[in-house]
Amino acid sequence: MSRAVLLLLPILCALSSGCGDAPKPSPEFVLRPGDSLLHALPQMQLRENARTRLPPPMRASLDALMAARSVTLPPDAWNASGPLQLPAAFAGRLNLEDGAERWSCRPEIPLDLPLGMVWVEHDGFRLERVRRDAGDPQHRWTDRRKQLLFWWDAESARLLAFGSSAPLEVRYGFDSRPDGVGLRDFELDFVAEAAGAADPSASANTVNDTQPTANAAGTDDTQPTANAAGTGDTQSAANAAGTGDTQSAANSVGDNARDVLAHFASRELSGVTRPALAVMAPSTLQLRVDRLEARALELQLAVPALGLARSGPRLVSDSAASDGVTFAVELSALGASEPAQRVWSQHLLPGEHWVHAEVDLSEWVGRGCVLRLVTEAGPAGHVAFDYALWSGLRVRGGVQAAPARPHVIFIDADTLRADRLGLYGAEHDTSPQLDAWAAREAIVFEHARSAADWTLPSTASMLTGLDVGQHGVITHEDRLQAEHLTLAERFADAGYETWGRTDSGFVTPTYGFDKGFEVFDAGARDDDRPRDGSELLEGLAARRSERPVFVFFQTYEVHAPFEHDQRFVSTPLPADDLLREKPVTEEFVRDVVRRQGRPLDDAQRRYISEIYDAGVARLDAQLGRFLEGLPSALGEQPYLVLITSDHGEELFDRGELGHGHSLHRELLHVPLLLRLPAGPRGLRRDTPASGLDLVPTLLAAAGLPIPEALSGRVLSSDDAPALPLVAQHGEQGWALEWQGFKLLHGRIGQLRSAPERSALFDLRADPKELVDRAADDPRRHEALLEQLEAWRAAHAALLQGDLERVTLSAAEREALQELGYLDDG
Repeated sequence: MSRAVLLLLPILCALSSGCGDAPKPSPEFVLRPGDSLLHALPQMQLRENARTRLPPPMRASLDALMAARSVTLPPDAWNASGPLQLPAAFAGRLNLEDGAERWSCRPEIPLDLPLGMVWVEHDGFRLERVRRDAGDPQHRWTDRRKQLLFWWDAESARLLAFGSSAPLEVRYGFDSRPDGVGLRDFELDFVAEAAGAADPSASANTVNDTQPTANAAGTDDTQPTANAAGTGDTQSAANAAGTGDTQSAANSVGDNARDVLAHFASRELSGVTRPALAVMAPSTLQLRVDRLEARALELQLAVPALGLARSGPRLVSDSAASDGVTFAVELSALGASEPAQRVWSQHLLPGEHWVHAEVDLSEWVGRGCVLRLVTEAGPAGHVAFDYALWSGLRVRGGVQAAPARPHVIFIDADTLRADRLGLYGAEHDTSPQLDAWAAREAIVFEHARSAADWTLPSTASMLTGLDVGQHGVITHEDRLQAEHLTLAERFADAGYETWGRTDSGFVTPTYGFDKGFEVFDAGARDDDRPRDGSELLEGLAARRSERPVFVFFQTYEVHAPFEHDQRFVSTPLPADDLLREKPVTEEFVRDVVRRQGRPLDDAQRRYISEIYDAGVARLDAQLGRFLEGLPSALGEQPYLVLITSDHGEELFDRGELGHGHSLHRELLHVPLLLRLPAGPRGLRRDTPASGLDLVPTLLAAAGLPIPEALSGRVLSSDDAPALPLVAQHGEQGWALEWQGFKLLHGRIGQLRSAPERSALFDLRADPKELVDRAADDPRRHEALLEQLEAWRAAHAALLQGDLERVTLSAAEREALQELGYLDDG
C-alpha cells in the first residue's frame, strides 16, 4: 500500500463509518506555496471518467475471455517435444532424474493475456497462483507431489510440462478477485503492471471492500468531496463543485474518494518513478479551493505507450494508433455561472518520458476558485488505450524564499571500502578531491561500520534506521515493507521535496526504496543519461521552490564490473593474460579459478585490487565536481552532506573477491563524512558509528524530531552514549564490536551449508582480524555472546509473518546478474 493511501485511511474510514453525527462546518481550504494537489486526493472530484476506452470489438473479446473461467487440457492433448531442457536449479528442487521427459500443448486461450491472476490445476490439485509479470514471458507452476513442473513459453505460445510421467488432465483459467472483476479494473491492472507500479485498485480496496466505480462517460454528475487530510469534517457537494446539489458528503464521499484513489499509484517511465494519477481521456479532476495563495502550478505529465490492438484471440501492444492526449488546467470562480477559464493546455503523444510543464496562476492569487485538471482525447478519438499521467502537481510562490530548514544531501557510494580513500590511509592517491573537501568541510568518522555485508539489507537499514533483524530484508526476495518509514517519508512529512537517484540494482521501486520520494530515478549506470550527479546539480539549480530538498544519491561507480584502467597498475599483466583489459567481476574470477582450475597468482590479484582503486579515483573526480557545484546550485542556502557506503569489498584479503560472504573489516568498515550546515568542520572523530546512526543524525541536523523507536545515536552530539556496532549476515550470522574487541558468531558464508563458528578478535592488536582469540579469552568471548543475544532480543522483527516477496522481471534479473548477483548456481 502506498504511503499516501496509508495517510488517508483514517479520513476515509471516518467519513464512511456512518456514526450518525451531524455534519460539522468545513474548515477553509487554502492552497499555499509548497502544497501538493496529491495531498488533497479525498477532496478531488472525478468526473466524465468512462469505464472503458477500448474499441467495442476488443471489449467484447475481453468480456468473452473473462467469462471463459477455465479450459481443460486432457492427457491426449499433450505431445512429447524433445529432450529435457530445464535449468539445473529447477531440476534439483524437483529431484528430477536424468530420464525426465518433456511434453507440450498449445491451449486454445493463451496464458500470456494481461488478465491478472492465472491458475493451473493438475490431477485435482490446485497449483500455485501466479501474478502475471509484464516483464517476464515465462510463468512456472510446480506440482511437488507429482514432481512435475509446468512452464508457459510465451514465445511459442505453448504450455510445457517436465517430469517422469505424462501429465494427467490439466485445467487452467483466469481468477477474479473475491469481489469480482470488471473491465475497468482490468484496465487499471494493466496500466499498473505495464508501468511497473502497484495495483491502484488494490490499494483502494484496502479502504473498503467494495470495488471502486467510475462515473459514466459523458455525464455531468457531481459527487461531494472529502475535506482536507487530517480532519473528519464533512462538506456538501454544492460547496465542492459549485453546483446546487445539496447531497451531504457523509453519504457518498467515501465512494468518490476511493474512485480517485483507485487511479493513484507510483508510475515508472524509463527508470523514473513518480506518484501520479492515471486517468483515461476524457476525464476531469476538480478541486474546490477557498483561497489560492500560490502563483504557479508545476506538473510532470506523460502518456505511456500502452495502446492495445486485437490480433486473433490475443491482445498485442500497439500505441502507434494513438494520436495522443491533451492536458489542460481550468479555473472558475466559486459560485460563478460562466464557463471555466482555460489557463493552460498541452498535447502529448505516447512516450516513455515525463514532460515538465508550468501553469501561471498569478491572476487568481487571493481568490477562491474551482481548479480543474482536464484530460481530452486526440482528434481521432479513442482508437487506443490511452492513459494520462498527472504528477508533480505542486504549487509554489512567485519568488523563491530561503527554506526554514537546511537542504540534505545523502550520498551512498556502493561497495566503497574506507581504507581505499586517502583520508583513511589508502596506498594510492585515489581521492584527492574528497580528501581536500573533508579536511575543509566535514567531520570524518574513523570507525564507521555498515549494518550488513551487501546492498539490500544494509541500504534498508541506512534509510530506515532499523537493524536488519527489525526490518527483515535479508534475501534478494525480500521487499522493504510499507510500515517501515524511510528517511524520504520522514522528510516529506516535514515539508521537504524528496529526490532519489540510484544506479538501479537492488535500490529500486521493486524493493520498496521509492517510498516517500516525489521523483525516484533508478536508471542503470550504462544508460544514455549522465549518472555522475551533474543532472542532479542542474535540477537543483533550476528548481524554484520555497521548500528544502532531500536528495538520496546512490552510485555503483566503484561496484564490479571493475573496468580496465592503467592509472594505478604497477605491474602490467602479460598480453595473453585472461584478465588483461577485460571488465573483472566476481563471476568471471570464479569461472577462471573454480571451473577452469586456474588459481590467480599474486600479480593478477594485485591487478584486480589496483583497478578497483581506479574506480575509486573515478568516483572521487565525480564527487569532487558534484560537491564543488552544490553551493551554487542551492543558491548558497544552508545544506548538509553525508557521504558513506553500504558495505565494502573483499579484494583477496582472505582469498576471495566480492561481498556478501563475510563480516570482516574489509566488508564492514565504510567511510563516513558529515558536513553540517553549521558547527565544527575539518575534524576527525574516533567515535564508533553505525549505519543505524544515519537516520537520527540527519533528522537532528535538520531540526526534526527523532522517533523513540530508533536505536541509533546522533553522531553530531558529543554526549550521546556509545553503542555496540552490530552487523548481520543472512539469517544466522552476526558481528558485534565493543570496546576494542569483535565477535563473529553463527553461519557466515555464501553457502547455506556454511559451518557455524564463533570467533573473537582483539582489534587493537589485530586490526585485520586474523587471529581468533576465543580460546585464549573465554570470559570476554562469553560476555560478548551475551551482549549479542541481548541486542537480538531488543531488535527482534517488527512485523510478524512473512514479508512481501518481490517478483523480478527479466530485465531486472539481467541487471542484477550483471552486477554479480543471482548466479545460476
